Amino acid sequence: MVCLDAGANTGLISLRLGRRVGQTGAVHSFEPVPYVFDRLTQHVQRKGLQEVVRTHRVALSNRTGSEQMGVTDPQEENQGMGSLVRLTDLSQRISVGTMTLDDFAQRAHFDRLDFVKLDIQGAETFFLAGGERTLRRFKPLMVVELSPEDLAGAGKASKDLMAQIEALGYEVYELGPKGEAGRRLRADNIPADFSDQGVLCHAAATHRPGAINNVLRR
Repeated sequence: MVCLDAGANTGLISLRLGRRVGQTGAVHSFEPVPYVFDRLTQHVQRKGLQEVVRTHRVALSNRTGSEQMGVTDPQEENQGMGSLVRLTDLSQRISVGTMTLDDFAQRAHFDRLDFVKLDIQGAETFFLAGGERTLRRFKPLMVVELSPEDLAGAGKASKDLMAQIEALGYEVYELGPKGEAGRRLRADNIPADFSDQGVLCHAAATHRPGAINNVLRR
């Protein structure tokens, strides 16, 4: 399998994916904040997964270039708050490299993409816009955070993000505690401020909703 961890932070999900895909698979982990990226890379090396988990110091977004990102102080406990859209809410700003998923997939010569974990603090709509061609081609399973507070920084609501996911041909489900698909969710019947740490998104013609259990379980 080929997996993608957008918003890898220090690597919790990347390492788990790296153990699951095996030596013939690949995990591409994206973390644009330099000091967080360094910790991510160290964790991958300590677990001996550097041949499988490939780290990239870039933010996946809707354009390839560079952008300002709001970040927390390096000494803060939670280093996963860096955001392209919440520039005024965080204590510092830095310039980070950005790339669209479509550009990355072309440069990396993707011939498959099986799974995406997407948690990028409100810039999820940017990711989808910049990866539409790749997502339509490969139809990977996705687990996506819905955070109305973060999405508001981009002028979006949870309903907007879910509608964008559905427009790509996906169905959206609540994710159960063991990785199973739960209740079906639809953009037209959730509140604008709906929040979920990770909804399961799958292309109906391609995947069974429960398949994520085989990817993320220990």
